[in-house]
Amino acid sequence: MDLKWLQTFIAAAESESFREAAEHLYLTQPAVSQHMRKLEDELDMRLFLHSGRRVVLTDEGRLFLPYAKEMIHVYQAGKQKVSQWKQGYSRSLTLAVHPYIASYILPRFLPAYIQKHPHVELSTHVAGSDAIKQAVEHNEADIGLSRKDPNTNTLYYQHICEGTLCLAAPFQESRPDAASVLTRYRLLTHDHPSYGDAFLDNIRSHYPYLQMMAVGQTDTAVHMMKAGMGASFLPTYIIKQEEAEKKLMAVSTPAHLELPASQTFMMWKRNSEDIQHFHAMLHDFMQREQV
Repeated sequence: MDLKWLQTFIAAAESESFREAAEHLYLTQPAVSQHMRKLEDELDMRLFLHSGRRVVLTDEGRLFLPYAKEMIHVYQAGKQKVSQWKQGYSRSLTLAVHPYIASYILPRFLPAYIQKHPHVELSTHVAGSDAIKQAVEHNEADIGLSRKDPNTNTLYYQHICEGTLCLAAPFQESRPDAASVLTRYRLLTHDHPSYGDAFLDNIRSHYPYLQMMAVGQTDTAVHMMKAGMGASFLPTYIIKQEEAEKKLMAVSTPAHLELPASQTFMMWKRNSEDIQHFHAMLHDFMQREQV
C-alpha cells in the first residue's frame, strides 16, 4: 500500500471533494481518482459515494478513516525520530510558555540548559495562560510555563518564583514620583496577569483623573513606553534591564497602591527524568535571577 494513497484519501474525506483534495496536495484531479481506485482495490471496499460535485464517505470509508490517520501519524513520528537521531538528539521536550516568559526569561535560561543537555531537542509554543494548561492536559506540550496559577487536579504544578512589580515609565534623568507619572502618562493595562481589575480600581480611587489604555501584552507595553506613550506596572526584572540602557525607569510607588507579586508557575503531566532536570535547572535560575 502506498502512503500517498492514504494521504489522498484523508484529504478527500476531510474536504468531501476530489477537486479540493487535488488542490491541497498539488495533484491533478485524475491522479486523486486513480489513488482512490487503487486504494479501494487494495482494501477490497468502496470508500466514497459520489453526490454531484461532492463525495461522501461510505460506512466502510468512515470506519477506515481513523486507521488511515493513525498510519500516517505513526509514519511521520518514526520519520521525525530518525531525523532527531541523525541530528544528535535522543530525547525531546515541548514547551508551552507565556509571552512574557518567552521574551524575557527563556533567552537567558535556555543557553545554559542546552549546554548541559545537548541531546534534548526543544520546541517552544507561545500561548496564553489557559491555552498553556490545555496544551499540557492534552499532551500537546510536556511542560507549561505560565504567569497564572493553573489550580488544577489533573496536572503536577509548582510555584517556582515570586517576583515584584514596579511602576515603569519612559526614562528621564530626574526621577519623578508616581503621582507625576500617572498624571503625565496614560497607564497601559492588562499587559500582565499578576493583577486584575481590583488593583486597577484601587489605583483609580487614588488618581481619579488617570487615563488607562488596555494593550494586552507585555512586549506591547514595553515598546509603547519606549515611544513615550505611557507607563505601566511590570515585573521589576524587565525594568532592571531597560533601566541600565536608559530606556525605561522604575518609579517609587506609595504603600497604599499595594503592588501584587509577579508569579511564575511550571506545570507538567508526566514525571519523566528530562522534565525533572528541566524543572530543577529552571527553579535554580529563577531564584538566582530573582525574576
